[in-house]
Amino acid sequence: MSSEDEDFFALVRREVTKARKKFPNQSHWKTLCALTEEVGELNQAVLQHKAPGDIMSEAVQVAVMAMRVVNDTGLVWATGIEAVEEE
Repeated sequence: MSSEDEDFFALVRREVTKARKKFPNQSHWKTLCALTEEVGELNQAVLQHKAPGDIMSEAVQVAVMAMRVVNDTGLVWATGIEAVEEE
């Protein structure tokens, strides 16, 4: 994993902690809606040629909401899906 990856995941860890404090116990529907909204905002940032920092910020929010879909809603782990192993 590159240092850029590590930096990105550090940002995601920090932001997911803040998001869980600000919006605890969201339903899976609200979480999925928020993920969709964040993907749209990332798309807009890229298409509008926003500054790299703005694009990074939106990408972090997409990752945060994707993590919350997986870990906070009970939709994934309750199905018995195992984590993908690295090669």
